[in-house]
Amino acid sequence: MRALVRRRRDELLIGAAALVAVSGGVHLRLYRAQYRDVHADRVLGVDLASSFVLSVAAATLVAILLLSSVVVGRGHRPLALAGVVYAGGAIVAYALSRTVGLLGFEESRWLTEAIVVKPVELLAVLVLGLTLLAPLCERSGAVSEHRSELGAELRMLRHPPGEMGPAHPSREPGSDVDLANSEPVTEHTREFHGRHL
Repeated sequence: MRALVRRRRDELLIGAAALVAVSGGVHLRLYRAQYRDVHADRVLGVDLASSFVLSVAAATLVAILLLSSVVVGRGHRPLALAGVVYAGGAIVAYALSRTVGLLGFEESRWLTEAIVVKPVELLAVLVLGLTLLAPLCERSGAVSEHRSELGAELRMLRHPPGEMGPAHPSREPGSDVDLANSEPVTEHTREFHGRHL
């Protein structure tokens, strides 16, 4: 059970790394084609153009680290959380740019790349969210497995291997049922057994 949960988690991490990488690639394309020269406002030295550069760098780093966590077999939870923050942040940034504005810039065009990448980022958030929930499934699987093992041990304590139950008499004391043949004992069968003893 644990091995299955870990394998599914690794598959999700690899898929999430690919989705984050796609997002980073689209941001790189948008930066080169559309936003390289947009320098409206700066916040902490970051304007819209440099925010795209930072987004590409963050996506590349998160994707590489997610893949490395699969190889190493640990450290995936903080990286999955970082991926959620990256992809969720990209969705929020786009929503802001289309409504109240982002870093002094308001987007009025519908660019194909931007429209396509938002479902990719949403899917990345969902997949990474599942990987964060995977340890809970693993724990519940471990508890279930432990209960099964405990039940087997209790059965062994009640009936150790090789131990036979108490010998059953062929006739229950004071009973008129022959347990060996499972038939009622009548006066006729008593006389028959009495003659042949």
